[in-house]
Amino acid sequence: MSIELRSFKAFRGGFTAGPVNGMAAPSRPLVFYGPNGTGKTTLLLAIAGFLSSEGAVIINGEDVSGLPYGKRGVAYVPARPAMPGWMRVNEISSLAGANGAVEALKALGLGHVWNERAGKLSFGQAKAAQAALALFGRSAAVLLDEPFTGLSDALASSLWEAILASPKPVIITLNVIPGWIQLSNVVSLNPR
Repeated sequence: MSIELRSFKAFRGGFTAGPVNGMAAPSRPLVFYGPNGTGKTTLLLAIAGFLSSEGAVIINGEDVSGLPYGKRGVAYVPARPAMPGWMRVNEISSLAGANGAVEALKALGLGHVWNERAGKLSFGQAKAAQAALALFGRSAAVLLDEPFTGLSDALASSLWEAILASPKPVIITLNVIPGWIQLSNVVSLNPR
């Protein structure tokens, strides 16, 4: 399983992010690193199919570049939690087809939120729970926008371990690299 980007550019308004090349595979996430405003989120949104792009997005050997969101097989998790507050985490998990999500939440120290309404969770709990559901949902690949921002070091470290243990390729964005993280697959983005 993999997600590969070939000469990939994303367009948002008059802004162009990229071109970037890279590949993510299970236990080898691809990281877009750079300060705010360098196009990290723009790239994720275009990979997901929300924005115009140029170049190739190849998932498990299939070029999905021309497909709309929902047909590409990717789960996009925004920087701010976006789970419906009236639904319970276990209900959202069922909708996402997130088999193994309860175990993932337990590994993050969040097993107790399984039956809670998403609107009752703290920012960090909701953000980590949403990432866990994506990592174990139906998608072929996962895009996580600033997954560690707003999390305690312990929760962020546990989420990193879940990302590394995921059976899916994962692309994440970071504007700060935590000291406890070891990265080898990084695309550095610079301000224009």
